[in-house]
Amino acid sequence: MGGTLRGGARRVRAQPHRGRAHRPEPPAPAAGTVRARAALSGPVDPADLVHGIDDGEAARLLDRLAPQFDKVYLDERWSWTLRSEPRREVLSGLAATGRLGAALADAGAVPTDEPGRLLRRIAAGTPVPPDTPAVTAVQALAWAAPLGGRSGDLAEARRRASVQQIADGYSGLLRHGFFGRDGVLARLGAFAGAPVDPSQPVPVLVVTGIGGTGKSTTLAAFLRPYLARQADADPTAPAIVVIDFDRQRFRVDAELELSFEVTRQLGTAHPVAGADFAALRYQARQERHDTGFEVWGPVVTSESSGRDAASFEDDARLLVDMHGLGTRPVLLVLDTFEEWQRDRPYPRIPRAQPWNDPESRVLAWIARLRHLLGLGGLRVVVSGRAELSARERIEVRAVEHLGDLAPPTRRPCSGRTASPRRTPARSPGWSAATR
Repeated sequence: MGGTLRGGARRVRAQPHRGRAHRPEPPAPAAGTVRARAALSGPVDPADLVHGIDDGEAARLLDRLAPQFDKVYLDERWSWTLRSEPRREVLSGLAATGRLGAALADAGAVPTDEPGRLLRRIAAGTPVPPDTPAVTAVQALAWAAPLGGRSGDLAEARRRASVQQIADGYSGLLRHGFFGRDGVLARLGAFAGAPVDPSQPVPVLVVTGIGGTGKSTTLAAFLRPYLARQADADPTAPAIVVIDFDRQRFRVDAELELSFEVTRQLGTAHPVAGADFAALRYQARQERHDTGFEVWGPVVTSESSGRDAASFEDDARLLVDMHGLGTRPVLLVLDTFEEWQRDRPYPRIPRAQPWNDPESRVLAWIARLRHLLGLGGLRVVVSGRAELSARERIEVRAVEHLGDLAPPTRRPCSGRTASPRRTPARSPGWSAATR
């Protein structure tokens, strides 16, 4: 039966409509069994969904139910995953009618992936193990959402996955360890932990050097313990906000996107505030939609875009004050800053005007994070190939020029730490810049 069904699955993929009008509807109980098995699984081999069912009827079932699945053909095997709406319908029905236990017992024989197995444990009432990878937990809990009672667990898993996504983006740089730069790391740590006077300009530490000197690798080693504390929602740790201009593309005339990202990461550092910030971002996006920004956005002036960002930051200050984030140390890290510096809102116009100089604009935005958003404990690390020039309300406290490592330190690194530029971590199902 296995070979026949796998061949049938191929035909379903290649010719989804052939003969459908001439085939009778499969018996409802059999279709319900197959859908329940799929709803309590992740990706599965379609032949496993119809085990124990007569071959002829099984082929008709797969043909009829195929539109309810996402399908992948890899290594000469089909993998089917039930789509969200059918899964929600099936799981809600099983929970409402008391048939969940029997369906779990039946689905247990169907091989699936790790999130699918965790889904079954959740459906059986077992807590998610604390050492479960965050992305796995997010997927399983999202699938299990129609069963109810786990919305808080899902929000926490998404928060941890968001922090892990940042850490994973740097993990390739540290795969073989980190050597040297002890003095730079010590000074970065002292800067991150030093008290900040909110009545003074925002302190900035610049890490600069030519390409290949290890600026991002040094930041990766510096940030690793802070991100681990943020994943655990340590309230005594600085709130870390990392924006890497090489991994996330922000328009140089749309600082509102940067402010969205800052509040999103503040919500991961301070989970109680996460939902409030998300609601405010949704409200801001809805207002832009209602005013036709999506239609006219490409021709909106830079001045108008800056006003939108300032308005959002002013509104967000209420939440910053309400959740006590105004006095918490906040470390903003801007990596690969040269990617931002090289662009201009209007490329044919010189940088002479501040509104057309991306560096001036982002420094003004940093100042607003202190004075409008209300982040009194804000301090900033900027990493890039070019130094920053002084600006009002911004104070460059130190510049770390990274050159070549001395030979005794360089030798163990040669050929071992030459990992490729980090690649973006796979997002667990939501947009980082807009949530």
